[in-house]
Amino acid sequence: MVELIKVRKFYPPDVKALKDVSLSVAGGELLFLTGLSGAGKTSLLRLLYRVEHPDRGLVEIDGMDIGRLSGKKMQMLRRRIGIVYQDFKLLPKQSVARNIALPMEITGRQKSFIRRQTRELLERLGLEDKRNARAGDLSRGEQ
Repeated sequence: MVELIKVRKFYPPDVKALKDVSLSVAGGELLFLTGLSGAGKTSLLRLLYRVEHPDRGLVEIDGMDIGRLSGKKMQMLRRRIGIVYQDFKLLPKQSVARNIALPMEITGRQKSFIRRQTRELLERLGLEDKRNARAGDLSRGEQ
């Protein structure tokens, strides 16, 4: 469960990025943040990742106030949060398979698991033939 309770984030001199935002997202639920430029989408994500702290209010994940977590505990928590950005954040010079495998490698998954998951995802996406292609060479739709 992710919960924001009356969260406020302002930037000098007078930018009100988030004003008294309350939000609950249950485990397994998907959330899509959309809005105009300057609506506060990135600010909200930065608070969830604790890159920034709210000026007021509470950010909780699984009942824990993330503002009080140690660096190590926050690092572990970040590994459980998935964010997909509009511009995909792919490594353009790396292969498609490498881009899929890298997050699993970083989180310490076993090589056999990574190979299997990468193969399955490539099949589901219809990109088996692009496995070794550079991610930067994919069309926008394939990305």
